[in-house]
Amino acid sequence: MLTGGNMDTMKLELRNKDAESITSMTDGTMTLAEYGMESGMTIHVVDDSASNDKEDEDAAFQLSEEEYAKREGNP
Repeated sequence: MLTGGNMDTMKLELRNKDAESITSMTDGTMTLAEYGMESGMTIHVVDDSASNDKEDEDAAFQLSEEEYAKREGNP
């Protein structure tokens, strides 16, 4: 099972209380105050790995119904 995300494919956006994007948070050296973070704002994380990473698509596989039925815990 693949879980989590790769930080190299994540983009951070600062959003206001109405969920409108204010700015992309691309500079890891800036503080939240320097980005203008205020009460009620949120940081939205967008993970582009699903749309841009061909390796993830190649890693997918599917079991036949017979193979699935042989696995423990499956009817």
